Amino acid sequence: MRVTPDCDSISSFSICSAQGVQVYPDVAFDGTNYVVVWSDLRIVANGTVYAARVTQTGAVLDPTGIQVGPANGTMQKEPSIEFIGDKYFVVWGHLTPPFGITGRMINPDGTLGDTVHVGNSSAEVHGTAIAYDGNKMFVIWNEYPGLLKGQLVSTTGALIGSPFTIADDEVVIGSGSICFSGSEYFVIYGRRPGSFMELWGRKYDASANPILSPFMIA
Repeated sequence: MRVTPDCDSISSFSICSAQGVQVYPDVAFDGTNYVVVWSDLRIVANGTVYAARVTQTGAVLDPTGIQVGPANGTMQKEPSIEFIGDKYFVVWGHLTPPFGITGRMINPDGTLGDTVHVGNSSAEVHGTAIAYDGNKMFVIWNEYPGLLKGQLVSTTGALIGSPFTIADDEVVIGSGSICFSGSEYFVIYGRRPGSFMELWGRKYDASANPILSPFMIA
């Protein structure tokens, strides 16, 4: 659905008309068009990452979608997308073996770029998020049962350093989120240390060094 800056609805429209189920969407904007990504079950029951370009007037340029992830039977879940200056970068986790994080570049014209292996995992990956600081990306993901990890990635897809742990107390739940303020990254994630749910945060500098200890938000 398109809305005005005052959050008044303009129109509702179908982005993908293909058979099957489409879930876990995310969207980014390049200044001209949007690119929407999602997990699509049309090829395999486990899901494959697809994308579609959408204009500012709501015209869908790729009504059947662009297949981004391989149709290899792995469960590709919860993709995230970010525009990184001249192209998009989408990442997704694998809920079935081989576990890990995969990324791929998408050009504004809808053509696909290189596939990037962002990280390995010994267990299910069930959430991804990306922030871009103008030079590189900070990718985060959840690993079952309670591990939140991060990795810096250059705009060419090269890994910067090694994956690192953001939270690992086995009560991390749900998918984390991340943004860049202009000088630092801010990561948020859920925890359930007991019978109540909590929201926690942690700040990192532009080189992904922690600025503060983790702190509870709510």
